[in-house]
Amino acid sequence: MKTVIITGSTKGIGLATANKFLAEGYKVIGTGRTDSVIDDSNYEHHRFDVGNSTEVGVFYDTINEQLKDVELLVNNAGIGWPTPIDNCKIEDWDEMMRINVNGVFYMAKGIVPELIKAGRGHIINISSTAGKTGIENMSAYCATKFAVRGLTQSWYKELRPKGIKVTSIHPGSVNTNFFDPFEEVEANDSYMSAGDIADSIWHAFNSHPNYHMVEIEMRPLQPK
Repeated sequence: MKTVIITGSTKGIGLATANKFLAEGYKVIGTGRTDSVIDDSNYEHHRFDVGNSTEVGVFYDTINEQLKDVELLVNNAGIGWPTPIDNCKIEDWDEMMRINVNGVFYMAKGIVPELIKAGRGHIINISSTAGKTGIENMSAYCATKFAVRGLTQSWYKELRPKGIKVTSIHPGSVNTNFFDPFEEVEANDSYMSAGDIADSIWHAFNSHPNYHMVEIEMRPLQPK
């Protein structure tokens, strides 16, 4: 059965993307550090930390028999909160780098050999508009998302001769619980929905085999 792997599939963009692909008839292998709310026979959940290389290795060993059916990896898992330079804790910096950057690398490294063997496939990395422009008091998060963009730019050049697409998605404000740690920002209905982003992921994935969207940026039209 055609299969996709989606990290951070328990909420927000990851959850919406999982539901989108399930609705399109795909099997979804989701991951997260918490349990899933999805109840679907074509959904399989694995609870682990993408920023832990050992746990990622165990995950890929566990699903080894299904890897031949995987057509897409969506690297969605990520964390972020304000980190002004004069008050940025080392552990906050390290944790964001571990999840947002190392996790993307570990997950991609685990699936790429199988995609190369198949001569096809797609990796979609969820970055942010914060990966294209710096934001005050958000330097750690911005650094991780700039890194994700750099990984995508390099990987697509490495892998397109092998028939594999790599795309980075750069959403602006999305109405999810990402903004919960921000005292001065409250997500609202004027922001994009997680479903909007899921539709864009589907569009990028479902494009013609010789049509490769390397980078997609989207923003709400009239945010409040």
